[in-house]
Amino acid sequence: MNILCVGDCGVDIYLPELERRPGGITLNVALAARRWFPATDRIHIAAPLGTDEAADIVRARLAGSGITTEFLLRTGATPIQEIEVDEAGERHFRGYHVGVLRDYRAADIDSGLLASADLLITPVFEQNRDSFLSVIRADTSATRAVDFADFAVHQDFAFLESVIDRVDVGFFALSPEQDEVIAQLGTMASAHRGTFVVTLGAHGSLAFDGAQVWRCQARPVSKVVDTTGAGDAFTAGFLARYLYGRDSQAALVSATNAACEALARKGGN
Repeated sequence: MNILCVGDCGVDIYLPELERRPGGITLNVALAARRWFPATDRIHIAAPLGTDEAADIVRARLAGSGITTEFLLRTGATPIQEIEVDEAGERHFRGYHVGVLRDYRAADIDSGLLASADLLITPVFEQNRDSFLSVIRADTSATRAVDFADFAVHQDFAFLESVIDRVDVGFFALSPEQDEVIAQLGTMASAHRGTFVVTLGAHGSLAFDGAQVWRCQARPVSKVVDTTGAGDAFTAGFLARYLYGRDSQAALVSATNAACEALARKGGN
């Protein structure tokens, strides 16, 4: 199977120490996919990088990973996330600098990668919407998986409705208190051909396809070090199981195990 991860590869700056670590949803998901998909599956990354030290950090992290890359080098800054982790290990975003990702488009990707992909994984958030729209509308027969990364803050159902027919598996990180949002997603799933997956942190996760709802409890973690890469590991863990048999319940269990492993370490990957 060919897995193509498209989007943001960058650097997480941990505050207040100013520690720089490789990060970005796409980078984290690709590395987690290499961990959870069968070794015979091929993981590819297509993403833009700037002409700066942050780009070197990304490339160094991927060296020897077994992941092939197609980086578009542009004059400018590699995406940067500023984050802070509290004493409980919970990650908080403090700033985002989109850099060269702003102008990245599907036309920048080798058409052969899109044509040969069996699975396309890409995120969408406020700062990369134009880039995302070009990618999700690209000509490919791949299963499309989308992380709606900031839906907990920006519940733009009109935008979701505009792209829903291009999404086979959608991921949403929410809180249990957002029950009306979850219910509305369930309603949309009823008229949609794909699967929506909702993570609820310590309250577990659920998946629905309009016909059935699956639930999975969170697994206890002895010590949460850093939640930064947990959602991305969850995405990879779910898809690694789901793409082989379309068993949503088993996929939720696989995803939960992947997320728990990520919670026990510092960094997104």
